[in-house]
Amino acid sequence: MNKVEKKRQKEQYIVEEMIRLYCRKNHLEEERQGRQMCPVCQELSDYAKLRSHKCPFMEQNLRNPRREGF
Repeated sequence: MNKVEKKRQKEQYIVEEMIRLYCRKNHLEEERQGRQMCPVCQELSDYAKLRSHKCPFMEQNLRNPRREGF
């Protein structure tokens, strides 16, 4: 696995964990239906993974992690 793919997977994991924590604290157990996330949060997580997978700047950010203006 190359560096870009490792970075992508790490980023996806972190975003998914943040969504999971938010869901656990803000949505009822009934909404989650015994799963880790409710359907709305799962949809958001899936969308975030899709966007990360299609990100054309992932390789560029790996070479230059500090972008000007941020």
